[in-house]
Amino acid sequence: MLRPGEKLTDERVINETGSQVACVLHFAWEIWRQLGKKDELVPPFFANVWDDYLRRVDNYSLPETARFRQIHDGHCTFLQPEERRFITPEAIAAVCVVGTPEEIIHKLHAMEKAGIKVDHESVSQKLTDFSSLVAKVTPDTSVVVLPWQVAANAQQFGRNLAQQHKKAVIFGTDGLFSPGTFTINGSYVPSFGPDITAIAADSAIAQAAKAKYGAFGTFGPPVFAATHVIDEAIASVCKAGQTPSRANVLAAIKTTNEPTSILGQPISFDSHGDLNGGKFFLFKIDSTGKYQLIPSS
Repeated sequence: MLRPGEKLTDERVINETGSQVACVLHFAWEIWRQLGKKDELVPPFFANVWDDYLRRVDNYSLPETARFRQIHDGHCTFLQPEERRFITPEAIAAVCVVGTPEEIIHKLHAMEKAGIKVDHESVSQKLTDFSSLVAKVTPDTSVVVLPWQVAANAQQFGRNLAQQHKKAVIFGTDGLFSPGTFTINGSYVPSFGPDITAIAADSAIAQAAKAKYGAFGTFGPPVFAATHVIDEAIASVCKAGQTPSRANVLAAIKTTNEPTSILGQPISFDSHGDLNGGKFFLFKIDSTGKYQLIPSS
């Protein structure tokens, strides 16, 4: 909210909005790169800084395959000082709800007319009864997003919703992937890795892992796959009679061509170092508490 006489170019405004605007800039660059670097993909509110930002990315010290670590530094937490020049009034106005009290009210009314109603609530991770929070969920609320990491808390939240006869659908983050703990019917949970217990070819390894370590989620298999890629790259360097180094192991990783993997798909990398055929996974919890992949094929 702008103070009397304050402008979008003022230091406090940039301090408050900068990390969020920069995060959108980073994401816009990722989309632009992945979809062919077409001019029409550049958001108009970044048009006047785009070429400057491209020069910044080209000058990063890390190789292109690892550059994401510099691109996304800060990630909605802090603004990189060198990127302060990209936080323009046009970008702030497009990314954030900002203005005088009257201007913000006008913008919120416009959003409501467009059918958008959003409420944000914060709770302690130590809380175990969400009745008072659920009481704020209105009857016409269709979706509740829970960016939580404790599946048991999400389960209790879902129970409180049912107790108060609220019909909102829970959409969690990957930290809620916990079959047997979070089982609220109709809820959605995304993940960057597949549920290997549903992959027939992984049956033996999944059973062995469960027998030794108990239940597991979707975080472990991608780490297993990544470690295997590195191990194979080191082995290939050794077989070639060389001493493993960062450079020759990285070069070997780039040539990875595994026809199958624990992830249920081949593993190879494109020129940017991204997984060919890489994807996210979305699961819907059914009435039995089972996580069903969406889509199922």
